[in-house]
Amino acid sequence: MINIYYLPARRQRLDKGIGKLLLDSGFKTNGRAVTPQHPFLARIEFGHLMFDRQVTIVREDLSKLENPTKILASGFGAYILLQALLDSSFDNFNKSIFLISPITGKTESSRLHSNPPYAKNLQRAISANEFTDKKLTIAASSGEDPKEISRLETLTEKLHLLDQTGQMLATKTVWPVVHNWLRDL
Repeated sequence: MINIYYLPARRQRLDKGIGKLLLDSGFKTNGRAVTPQHPFLARIEFGHLMFDRQVTIVREDLSKLENPTKILASGFGAYILLQALLDSSFDNFNKSIFLISPITGKTESSRLHSNPPYAKNLQRAISANEFTDKKLTIAASSGEDPKEISRLETLTEKLHLLDQTGQMLATKTVWPVVHNWLRDL
């Protein structure tokens, strides 16, 4: 059985949307929710931690993954994952990774304004092709900011631009592509 390590986007959960479809399909799924899931536990949950600590925890998680494991991340969860992979200990990391609408840096458009921590470091790494040895597949909206699409094209040759406006893809739009990726490896 394939294990899935999942980092959903903000305001998404491990057991809803794509996470629910993974569980319903019989995949052993674990990961970290970027948004606090329980109001009473929010102060100690992953989603409430400082960004640097989140990246450190994801690095620790990645170093302990069992085989076979695939990694799925979306939105800001994908951003945290990419930041974690910048660590030199992951230079030969060979897990299959699928990113859904990943945030890769500062974005300003009529629909979205994003300036995540350490954006310049990640953009510099993308420009320097530091992710070329990673097994990345990406699905993004064809309505994405053109600068973001250009960065995504630099990250991988396996870019699926799905016909949808806005930054985040609907579950029903992206699930068929994710499902095919899960079956292929």
